[in-house]
Amino acid sequence: MTFTRSAAALGMAVALAGTAAGIAGCGSSSPSASTSSAPAKLVVWRMGASVPSQVTWMNGVVAEFHKDYPQYKNTKVNVVWVPWANRTTDWTNALTSGKNAPDITELGNTDTPTEASLGALANISTDLSAWSTKPDLVSGMLANDTQNGNVYGVPWFGGVRGIWYRKDQFAAAGITSTPTTWTELVSDAQKLMQKYPGTYGIGAPSNYTNAIVSFIWGAGGQVATETDGKWTADLTSPASEAGIKFYSDLLLSDKVSPSKYVGQTELGNPGATSGGSNEDFALGKLDMYIDGPWASGTFPANAVNKSQCASFPIPSENGPNPAPAFVGGSDLAVWSGSK
Repeated sequence: MTFTRSAAALGMAVALAGTAAGIAGCGSSSPSASTSSAPAKLVVWRMGASVPSQVTWMNGVVAEFHKDYPQYKNTKVNVVWVPWANRTTDWTNALTSGKNAPDITELGNTDTPTEASLGALANISTDLSAWSTKPDLVSGMLANDTQNGNVYGVPWFGGVRGIWYRKDQFAAAGITSTPTTWTELVSDAQKLMQKYPGTYGIGAPSNYTNAIVSFIWGAGGQVATETDGKWTADLTSPASEAGIKFYSDLLLSDKVSPSKYVGQTELGNPGATSGGSNEDFALGKLDMYIDGPWASGTFPANAVNKSQCASFPIPSENGPNPAPAFVGGSDLAVWSGSK
């Protein structure tokens, strides 16, 4: 897994919004432009909970922005934390009302095409072409931000989902290598629960589609198939049903996942910012859980034994190759109505 989260990327996005304001005010976007043309405030929407590590990191980004763009030294950057479950509603309300909108917003990379098609995001193609860091962007991720040849966002960070665990706990439970089959995964979860009474072996939130699809694919199934440009649902194929059954049986038959995850994503109940499998793993209540490489940055401040955290690929049904995994990550975009 790889994970990058560049302050330069956010600086670039904030600079685009600031440049737009500067152009409107005096026709210049150079670093030597007068501070009188700078906006008094720029609003940045971040997704997720405002955990201390993220707040500290964002404070550093804002400080870097003011240093790198001195013409905006007096511009107040207001960071607003939006729970992931609320993001679509908040974007829709901001777009339809024209009020309380961000200048810059973080989006899940699956959100960007939809929000761009709704007119919520500004076309930044010209600005991006002039950005010296553009050649460093992953072309496939940038393609996700492009519609009809126009660019509506920049990739910020990304990675594939895997299974988090703690190396010392595996060793203490006598597990000498990470699992490569479903049978091994369940066996290891049971060994961990036996070694650490009161914990659960692996989290299986029922509303965690991005994890469930790996087990569908890992059994050789598909969510949908395409023929002559037409997509047909394929969840009732024997292979797809086998993947869904294995995932649900982590709770129903194997009992290595708690029932409280029914109705939850990895972040918890809809609209919640705590109580999910990510927090339970961080606090040592859950031995393994599925998430991307960005997870550690969202662990609570009282997370235990972080130095021993590691990850391995999601196993396929019979191994030895891992199951395909759902790519995740975030983009940054300029709001279409930003002044």
